[in-house]
Amino acid sequence: MRILVIGGISRSLINFRGQMLESMVSSGHEVYACSGEVEEECVERLRGIGVVFHPVDLERRGTSVFRDVRYLRSLKGVIEHVKPDVVLGYTVKPVVYGSIAAWRCKVPLIAAMITGAGAAQPGRTIKQGIVGRIARALYSISLRHVDVIFFQNESDETLFRRYRLIHNSRVVQIAGSGVDNSHYGLTDAITKPLTFLLIARLLVNKGVLDFAAAAMTLRKKYGDRVRFVLVGPFESGNGGISRHDLESWQRSECIEYLGPLDDVRDVMASASVYVLPSYREGTPRTVLEAMSMGRPVITTDVPGCRETVVDGQNGYLVPVRDPISLANAMERFITNPHTIAEMGLRGREIAMSKFDVKKVNAVILKELGL
Repeated sequence: MRILVIGGISRSLINFRGQMLESMVSSGHEVYACSGEVEEECVERLRGIGVVFHPVDLERRGTSVFRDVRYLRSLKGVIEHVKPDVVLGYTVKPVVYGSIAAWRCKVPLIAAMITGAGAAQPGRTIKQGIVGRIARALYSISLRHVDVIFFQNESDETLFRRYRLIHNSRVVQIAGSGVDNSHYGLTDAITKPLTFLLIARLLVNKGVLDFAAAAMTLRKKYGDRVRFVLVGPFESGNGGISRHDLESWQRSECIEYLGPLDDVRDVMASASVYVLPSYREGTPRTVLEAMSMGRPVITTDVPGCRETVVDGQNGYLVPVRDPISLANAMERFITNPHTIAEMGLRGREIAMSKFDVKKVNAVILKELGL
């Protein structure tokens, strides 16, 4: 069969869907992929695993109707050229416009992967409310034409059903993107100094401000006994962390910023505890990587995050937007460092039994008839 996978950026096709694409190729299918924000290195890696790549004109976080129409036309052109039997889109715009383009091109099987509720959630501000209504309207239109929808947590499915965004599609729950437990191997945690690590795009809704606030509190109390390391790229537009804020954290020596990293295994190996105070996720891949490498996790009790942690067993769940509770959870590890190894091993067991990427991909391929 001929398969087209539509992503937002080329790097995510490698980092989040690479093994799925490899599984499709190794099963004897013709595999194509397309995205915006193209990096030649990623294109070469896709070619190396046997995937044919097509760039498309996508402004991932923009709200221009004209640019989105241009993106739809670009996708339609790729689909007309490839003539796929299956189209699978993931993240918001690839799902919305990829599904519409595939339907207009009469693709036999159309699939969507919801990697987080994102803009479809009810807004906390007037602007967010307007964006949410628009996003839900677009989802409702596009998902009418989708044969199968993959959700990464039950809360997102419940949200989509509440707003009647699911019509006649078959719905399948998957354990996130999965994690390669052989690639992210178990390592001993370093506890001197005790190091808390956050890997995320530098966005407010990833909890970066909460992480920094908790770090300032604990650095004042414990000094050099603790480190707080931040990894990830800047994001432009609304919701991005300002460079001024980051520079302020660095000057006060509460945060060590390492920038974006292609391979996070070394920085994960040098950490004691992984922290993700996100406001909502599909299933956070970095948490799965941390669990696979034997790191306990502190994350928020919100959809997508809560599915990864059994509170008190492989880490702690904390209220969202609550840097005080976050600092308290971190302090439990500072005062009880002997729990780090035990909780980390439990996390590794969960990663292997529930989130192994081979198991996740097997479900996806089966549901796509591959």
